[in-house]
Amino acid sequence: MKFAAEGRGELSAGEAQRLYDQAVGPRVSEDAEAFDVPANSFDVSGAWCHVQDQYGEWWNATGTWNFRNDYVNGSAPRDASGLAADVPSCWVNDGEWISAFDYQGNSYGGPLILQNAGLTASVFAVEDAASNFTMLTDNGSHTISFKRQSAGCAGQPLQARYYFEHNQDGGWSFGIGIAGFSLSYSSGAPPALQKAIQVFRT
Repeated sequence: MKFAAEGRGELSAGEAQRLYDQAVGPRVSEDAEAFDVPANSFDVSGAWCHVQDQYGEWWNATGTWNFRNDYVNGSAPRDASGLAADVPSCWVNDGEWISAFDYQGNSYGGPLILQNAGLTASVFAVEDAASNFTMLTDNGSHTISFKRQSAGCAGQPLQARYYFEHNQDGGWSFGIGIAGFSLSYSSGAPPALQKAIQVFRT
């Protein structure tokens, strides 16, 4: 069978198909996932909590992540949970911690590894393991606590921003601040999705 194309004369079926493919570009199956990490795979949030008692006064910045309950894709390398703060001089870092759970509320006992991020930021590597079609780090929270060390700073809010990056394959290094959270992967550019909330204040 022969085909005719304007300016090309008669073409074989194969030649016609090649010209058509060049004209329309690559085609994607309607059933295919547009991204390796779906944009709706997880959400993040953040808030400050004030604590005051006979031992002192604290503001705790907490960020949370929460995957869809039907999303199961725990793979190397570790995910990254990042929390950055900007605080007045009256406040000092008094500790940081993280916890993770599966969607049924079972506590995760795997690696949650603190990275060296400085006095006003905190980064943990989250081993996003899966077992029996359940993501063991389905949701979690990440906190930095700031304790008042001196009087003053009236009217000066504490600010923070939370980030979470889910990825597939390749170790990473990072840079973090209120303005952003960047990861550099040893394997180049693996499929990854980062979400962050806007800066939240006291």
